[in-house]
Amino acid sequence: MEALADDDGTSPVRPSESVYRRIHMNYYKSGDDIPVKSAAFRPTKDDDTGVSVVRVIFTCSPNDALVNVKPDNINKYYVAEIQVSALVQLALSVTPDPIPGCKGHALIAEFKLSEYEDANKTQGLKDKMTELAAHASKNIVRTPTIA
Repeated sequence: MEALADDDGTSPVRPSESVYRRIHMNYYKSGDDIPVKSAAFRPTKDDDTGVSVVRVIFTCSPNDALVNVKPDNINKYYVAEIQVSALVQLALSVTPDPIPGCKGHALIAEFKLSEYEDANKTQGLKDKMTELAAHASKNIVRTPTIA
């Protein structure tokens, strides 16, 4: 599936698409049954609108998911490909959020910090993050190159 040439990244995300999620090496433990840890999907203090993903149809390679990563940190990231349909099955949505240099940038809106910090929602979100970690563990498409 390819993006239309005139698509500026704001077109609705289709369930047939997939997205890339970058995963810091601190959240990956090789040898475990599920090497990607659920914390790889936990929102940070900067995730007030959701956690970032990149729509595959707007990329040339998994490395494109590393947009805005400092050059010294590029080799600290894995990249997982996740089917949008898997997110939909977990009642999660992917919202287009193009940014300069990455028109395929999007957000998993339910994983915003305010939702995660809501005591009534935290466990449900953690459960979904665990499910996504299992899915991501089966679909690693980029590994860090450690010199």
